[in-house]
Amino acid sequence: GNGLVISQGDDWVKQRRWSAPFFLKGHYPAYIQIMNEEAEATIAKWKKDTLGNAPINMVPDLNRLTFRVLCRCVLGSVLDRFLDDLYVEINNSVYLLPKRIFSPIRTSLNVPLPTNLKIRKSSNHYRKTIEAIIDSYKATNQGDSYGLLGHLLKQPDISRKEMVDMIAAMVAAGFETTANLLSWVFALIADHQDVQSRLR
Repeated sequence: GNGLVISQGDDWVKQRRWSAPFFLKGHYPAYIQIMNEEAEATIAKWKKDTLGNAPINMVPDLNRLTFRVLCRCVLGSVLDRFLDDLYVEINNSVYLLPKRIFSPIRTSLNVPLPTNLKIRKSSNHYRKTIEAIIDSYKATNQGDSYGLLGHLLKQPDISRKEMVDMIAAMVAAGFETTANLLSWVFALIADHQDVQSRLR
């Protein structure tokens, strides 16, 4: 879609106006609380996973952590059943897109190649899940004052497609980059015991 992350010109200005309340400093305490809750849940999982002293692969857990934080901040109080669907589809897309980007032959997504078909299927499911979240949010009349979705629903001049585009782009662009950063932080801390000791 044409979300805030990739839009330009007048489109970008319009979408930036719609999303501006989401970035207000007054909402930070709510975001920090979400980050703390999800970090604590991840730590609890790691404590359970490492009971036998076996090594664990942190990367998938960090991906899920940043994804959950981002979704809860962007979508507000959203049901976990939606997050699992979203996570599966966005993960599929994240791992399929490099195959397309680095392919020596560039084709339209409309060409029915196996990777294109998988990307289209994943993308359609991803967008339909976002639409289901929007419908659920409206039906339950949730009053989150901080989530991006809540702010978008208050805009009189936004279409449903524009709303889905913005949410899809925000979630897709934000979680894996942050998870990669955290993965490198942990790797570097593990390699620098003096820093690790100071942090402890």
